Amino acid sequence: MVSPDPADAPPPSGEQHEIRWGEQQAVITEVGAGIRTYQVAGHPILDGYAVDEMCTFARGAALIPWPNRLQDGRYTFDGRDYQTPLTEPERLNAIHGLTRWMNWQARQVDPSAVVMSLRLHPQEGYPFTLDLEILYRLSGGGLEARTTGRNGGRQPLPYTTGHHPYVTVGTDLVDDAACLTRSASCASTPPLRVSSRIPTVAPGSSCATRAAGRRSPSGWTPAIPT
Repeated sequence: MVSPDPADAPPPSGEQHEIRWGEQQAVITEVGAGIRTYQVAGHPILDGYAVDEMCTFARGAALIPWPNRLQDGRYTFDGRDYQTPLTEPERLNAIHGLTRWMNWQARQVDPSAVVMSLRLHPQEGYPFTLDLEILYRLSGGGLEARTTGRNGGRQPLPYTTGHHPYVTVGTDLVDDAACLTRSASCASTPPLRVSSRIPTVAPGSSCATRAAGRRSPSGWTPAIPT
C-alpha cells in the first residue's frame, strides 16, 4: 500500500518536539522519546539523524527498563526467571530495553522544555506496569534529561534507565578523542554481555535519574550523570 501523497507521510520518528533556549536547539521525538538533534549556535553537539530517517543504533534513545544488554534475554527477579524476546539475535541479547519504538505522548510542551510520558504495560518477559516520564529542558546550563519511573502495579518490578547520546567532536572518527565524565561509581562488564540483575522499584514508589550537558571553559561537554 502506498500513501496517496508521500508528502503527507509522518516522519519515521513520529511527531517532532522542538525546544529552544538562546542559541541552543533540540528536537525530541514521539517514537522512543529520544533526542534526534541537539545543537548550539548552529553547531551539532550530538551526531543525530535527519527528520526523514529512522533512528539507527539507538542514537539519542532512552533505554528503559534496562540499558545495555541482557545475556540470552534472561534475568532473574524476586526469585523468578524471565525470558524476554531477543532483539539482538545475532549476539543472543535483549538490547536497550522495551520503549525505544513505542509512541510517547508529549504531556507538557514549553518553548524550552518538553515532558514525554508513557505507560509500559505488562508483556512477554516483563509482566509489570511502569509509568514513565522524561523531562527534557534547555537552560543556561545546557540540556537536561530527567527520567522518572513509577511502579504502577501491585508488585515490585525491576527497573533501570539510561540515555544513549552520540556525542560528536566534529570529525568522522572519534578514535583519538577523550571523554571526561563525573560519576559516583563505575561498573565493569564483559564485552557485549551484562549481568541479569536489575534493581527493584516497590509498588507505588518512584525512581528519578538526571543527566545534563554543561557549559565548560572550552565549550560544551556531553551529558554527565549527576
